[in-house]
This record gives sequence, C-alpha cells and structure tokens, in this order.
Amino acid sequence: QYAAGGAVLSGAVERVEIHWLSGSVAVETHGENTISFSEEANRRLTGDTCLYYRLDGTTLVIQFCRSGKWALNDLQKELTVLLPEELLLKELEVDSVSAELCADGVSVEAVELNTVSGEIRLQNCGVTNRAELDSVSGSVGAELAQPLESLYAGTVSGNVEVTAPEVTSFHADTTSGSVFLAADTAPEELDVDTVSGSVTLRLPESAGFTLDFDTVSGEYTSELPCAVKDRCCVCGDGSGDYEIDTTSGDVRIEAGR
Repeated sequence: QYAAGGAVLSGAVERVEIHWLSGSVAVETHGENTISFSEEANRRLTGDTCLYYRLDGTTLVIQFCRSGKWALNDLQKELTVLLPEELLLKELEVDSVSAELCADGVSVEAVELNTVSGEIRLQNCGVTNRAELDSVSGSVGAELAQPLESLYAGTVSGNVEVTAPEVTSFHADTTSGSVFLAADTAPEELDVDTVSGSVTLRLPESAGFTLDFDTVSGEYTSELPCAVKDRCCVCGDGSGDYEIDTTSGDVRIEAGR
C-alpha cells in the first residue's frame, strides 16, 4: 500500500500523519495547489531507507523508511512537507524520536507533535481547536496567529514558550524547564506544574482570574492589581480558574504591553 520516495499530490488531503526517526521534519506552505514532500539525508539512500508514503482516503501517511529491520546507524534525514496556503487541515500529527519538528504558517484544526530529544516549534500557525506539544529534553515554542481552544505543552528539561491572541484552556508540565505564556486575552482555564522551572504569565490589564499557587521556595510577584491571601490570588472579576504548582520556581504575572 506504500510508495517509495517523495511525491507531488493533487488529491484532497485532510489529515497528515508523519512517523520520523531522526533529523528534522518541517511542514510549511507554498503557493501551489498541491501537497509535495521530499527528503535529504546525510548519506545515499536505498530502496529500504528512503521514505515511504500512502494516501488512505484523505489521510496522508509518511514513514521514515521501508518496514522491516535495517541497519540505520547514524542516518539523519530532513523531511520537508509543503501544503497549499489556503488549505485548512483537520489534523497534523508527527511522532519522532530525535527529530526536530517545525510547522510554519500552517492552518489546522488540531495538531499533535511528539518527540523525545528534538525541539518543537510552531511559527505563525493558525490552530483553532487543539494543540498537543510534547518533548522530553527539547524545548517547545509556539507563535500562534489566531485564537486556540486548548493547548497542552509538556517537557522534562526543555522550556515552554507560547504567544497567542487567545488560548481558552492552557496546560503545561515541565520538570526543570521554565513556562512562559503571553496572550492578548486571558485564558479561562490554566494549569501549570513545574519542579524547578519558573512560570511567567503576560496577560492584559483587564484579565480576571483566581489563581491558586503552591511553591516551596519560589517567589510570587504580579504587575496586575491582585488581592493575595493564603497563596490565593484574585485579579479582576476572578472568573478564570488558574492553578500553578512549583517547588522552587518563581511565579510572575506581567502586564501585557
């Protein structure tokens, strides 16, 4: 059911699913009305080690290589996927071991990017429904171009940095990495857990939320006028439901500029 090597497709595609081992994956847009994908490698590719793909209805599936057991050793491959500028995908899913994952200018309802040691980046992307970004040692960065319903970001040692017009529900988990969120409209729900990483929220002066924060040795500061009592902070009308748990990280609320 799979074909070998890069290709140019003119048929309808609603979902893109990529399974990649090492190197990088870049999903971008172009001015053509086609979907194309190609790869570059650090050594000559064979019929076993080149990418394989199939179109299952409206789902495009791309695999790192042919199925089976191969001596891949230090094979590094850079995958580039080009989507039409006007295309709104229903879902983009990328699973990787050590590859860096980047989506630039893509419009999609739901995106799920997972890697172990690679960095994850969303640049100028329009994600409307859900984003799940998960890395172990890599950092997670998202610059979103339109409001998003739900975003989850998870790392162990990497930082999380998100900027967006609006994220209705924001969740982040990290061990030693810091968490930064800048939004033009304050989230309705926020839940952040860190061990030693700091947490910074840059919110508009009109933000209204109730924040329960738990920290052992970290400090809490806010540029927004808030009433603080027993590790509970009420800002504005207190409508947003926020919770931040950290061991030694600082919690800082900044006023949006």
